[in-house]
Amino acid sequence: MMRRAAFFLLLCCTASPVFAQAEKTLQPGELSGDWTATDPNPSGKCMLSFEVSTDSLGYRAYAFGCTGPDLHLVAGWRLRGTSILLTDATGKSLINLKMKDRTHFEGSGPSGVPVEISR
Repeated sequence: MMRRAAFFLLLCCTASPVFAQAEKTLQPGELSGDWTATDPNPSGKCMLSFEVSTDSLGYRAYAFGCTGPDLHLVAGWRLRGTSILLTDATGKSLINLKMKDRTHFEGSGPSGVPVEISR
């Protein structure tokens, strides 16, 4: 009985980092839908919508009410590990958003203006 308990404890403690790593892996379907983004417009917010349908540049994205120097150009997105890369209509990288948790990402674009998205 003691031997089993020790084996179980060893298995849990050594496997935990692997399980934690797998837990952070994101799938495109998890990110599809609407996100609220920070924006310099009067309300301070705008909306980004991510689709999992693809075209030659990756997944499609739409910006609604975004006036910021980088966000209004968003037309696509790609998943890079636990980061979201927002792109323009030509596929050029605009904003790299790093995951804070599964419903909150932060980053900045070429203008240096901070960008946060959440839901």
